[in-house]
Amino acid sequence: MTQYKLEIYNIVVNQCNIDDATHFSASKKAEERTWFIQRPDFCGQFYEYRNHFFDIMNHKIQYDYDCCLETIHSGTSFLAFETILKGNVKRIRNGQTKEWSKGDSNIILASDYNNEYNFFRKGAEFEMFSFVVSPIFLLDLVNKYPDIFEPYYLKMKQENLLFMSENNIQLTSTLQKIVHEIMRSKLMGNYSDIYIESKILECITLFLPLSVNNNKDDNIKHSLAIRDKMYHAKNILDTEFLSPPTLHNLALQVGTNECTLKSAFKYFFNQTVFSYIYDLRMSLAIKYLLETNKTISEIANLVGYEYQSHFCTAFKRKYSISPLEYRNQIKNC
Repeated sequence: MTQYKLEIYNIVVNQCNIDDATHFSASKKAEERTWFIQRPDFCGQFYEYRNHFFDIMNHKIQYDYDCCLETIHSGTSFLAFETILKGNVKRIRNGQTKEWSKGDSNIILASDYNNEYNFFRKGAEFEMFSFVVSPIFLLDLVNKYPDIFEPYYLKMKQENLLFMSENNIQLTSTLQKIVHEIMRSKLMGNYSDIYIESKILECITLFLPLSVNNNKDDNIKHSLAIRDKMYHAKNILDTEFLSPPTLHNLALQVGTNECTLKSAFKYFFNQTVFSYIYDLRMSLAIKYLLETNKTISEIANLVGYEYQSHFCTAFKRKYSISPLEYRNQIKNC
């Protein structure tokens, strides 16, 4: 459920609850609806077209006084593209404040997102277009194109709210054309959902290079510059996990220093080098336990442990039971 709360001069003058607003269709069928907040001094029209994977929205607002429209969500996660078609707004989300003007656009990634505040100045009209893609859709992008989306996804998980571009980007003529094509997508009839999905991907693809060029966040620039080195380090660990290089030697192999290796590897893969090796060994151990009849001692050697006791201790630390107990439980199910 999403709650809309309108305040004029710090006094709540209107409040309404919209079931499942800005969420996605549970039935996987397309749904279309419009709802309103109507007062003599404020009129808000909120249009939504959604299916299981995306939510298209168009908000139109007219107001006679300075006001704040607070939107309260129930801890949702998403990727959203937003652009202002008319007017201005000051938006506060998770403590981050941004001024938005006509033509401003950005892509937002949010995890456990709860509320936002939109401040409007009196005597103007406001219109915003946005599309939101579901966590399922976003994860599919991350899995298909990890080099592009995984750094943003991991950073979003750490910070809960991430703007793909530090500063809003003026809507280009090409992106503006895509926005209007999505808004007119109902003309495609039965093919509208496929058409919208293609346009969403096109919009994200075109926005990405703009955001990289516009981004002044040194950490993002730093991460993008060493991304290939970190994936090289990961590939080395994938092949040499039985006898992995030291952090110092691994850093030398990929052309960086130990300090950068430790911080950047955790940034991209959300775990340390040692925890990555540990998880890799344990995953392979599970495969041997379930798919072969090898002894525990043999499996210990195959995943990089010289002593069976060390392997059993490491396995139990991760799975809370011994390797033999794990094998017996799964095979007896």
